[in-house]
Amino acid sequence: MACMNIFPDEAPTANQLSQVMGCSRQNVKEVLNGLCKKELVVLKQDESDKRKQRIYLTEKAIWRKNK
Repeated sequence: MACMNIFPDEAPTANQLSQVMGCSRQNVKEVLNGLCKKELVVLKQDESDKRKQRIYLTEKAIWRKNK
């Protein structure tokens, strides 16, 4: 979740996060699935490229971050 701050203009994709984190996209997807189950992130389809999923922090995650 800390890597999300590196992308101020647009929500990142799993590929972008994997590059920043230095691990595979598959590992990032596993972590994201766990964060989705805990309702800390949501995945939404990119408006301009339907193949991509953008990652957004939820209000719950933002609240925890600011706590």
